[in-house]
Amino acid sequence: ETVLPALRISFNPTGEQELALDKLIADQRNPGSPSYHQWLTPEQFGTRFGISMANETLMRQWLKSQGFKNVVLSRSRTAVTFTGTVEQVRTAFHTEIHSLSIGGEQHYANVSEIKIPDNLSSFVRNVSGLDDFRLQSRAHRVKPAFTGLIGSSVVHGLAPGDIATIYDIDSLYAAGIDGSGMNVAVVGQSDIDLNDVTEYRSGYGLPDSTPTVITYLGDPGVVSGSKEEGELDVEILGAVAPKAQITFVTSPSVMNALFYAIEQNVAPVVSMSFGYCESGDTPSDQQDIQFATMQANAEGMTLLVASGD
Repeated sequence: ETVLPALRISFNPTGEQELALDKLIADQRNPGSPSYHQWLTPEQFGTRFGISMANETLMRQWLKSQGFKNVVLSRSRTAVTFTGTVEQVRTAFHTEIHSLSIGGEQHYANVSEIKIPDNLSSFVRNVSGLDDFRLQSRAHRVKPAFTGLIGSSVVHGLAPGDIATIYDIDSLYAAGIDGSGMNVAVVGQSDIDLNDVTEYRSGYGLPDSTPTVITYLGDPGVVSGSKEEGELDVEILGAVAPKAQITFVTSPSVMNALFYAIEQNVAPVVSMSFGYCESGDTPSDQQDIQFATMQANAEGMTLLVASGD
């Protein structure tokens, strides 16, 4: 039977935790506060704003009673991931999972609202992984007016020097700001070809540096459009910050890759270039993203979304 490999339940903070988190974030940005720039680790965040031990026990007992497997609580105690069959999902969440054909592509999704047991509903914020619809790359192909050489081949391309001119960042390089000592994460939803990244860096004379790759909740494989977006993001980031260490986090869903990067505090800067129409979000989806960004703030992370590439 079909297994849904990336089921995820995120947790609501209590009212007291919400107020405390708002105050912490304000204090972390107030030079007069003892908490100024005192960023939290995921464990510290979990202790203060994550699910309680009692509620964690309730959640684990319920997941086990429904037959779900591979239950993992995030380091920050903000979500739990697990796997289950379609039949287990139908029974546990009182919903139907259907196979759908949309635009010539096969997908699966729940076609009715889910239901959560009363003793869990007070602290469950969102349930995801019940469908395989993904955010889309917003990259558009253009043909630059100028050419260059890579080896003996004439190419049309946006060179690192072009980017520095367009965004007026040569002054940063002159000041010695080139990514040295920094780790930056890119999130995606496809495997990428590291040989393509190496060729890009070599062709433009950038320092040798191979991205670290983290695969989360299953290997997404090569996904057309998402592969090209992931490689573009990694390459252009390397062009802007040539001496930064890049970590590429990939998952079957880029949102899960983003949540992982935040929950694990993978890097102080995280970039994502996938998008969608926010009007299609459910309130719980929006709350999920909002709380994740607040966690990133508390950990001292900077999130960049589709910022100019």
